[in-house]
Amino acid sequence: EGVMCVKKDPRACKHNELEDIPNLHVMMVLRSLCSRAYVTEKFNWMWYYYFLTNEGIDYLREVLHLPPQVMPSTLTKQRPTR
Repeated sequence: EGVMCVKKDPRACKHNELEDIPNLHVMMVLRSLCSRAYVTEKFNWMWYYYFLTNEGIDYLREVLHLPPQVMPSTLTKQRPTR
């Protein structure tokens, strides 16, 4: 979706959204992506919030072999419902 939340708890057995993956692994992958400027990081009340940058979107398209039409849902305009 373009946004990932991670609790600042490296000892947690699993991530709150990715239940098969330890929280520490998610923290380290996102920290690595942040150091490469593929995501931006915000920290608030013991939670990290990571947001994809345009370079991060291009990087993930290349690594995951996604077509250019695939965009994060946070960047697609929502049409008002009537």
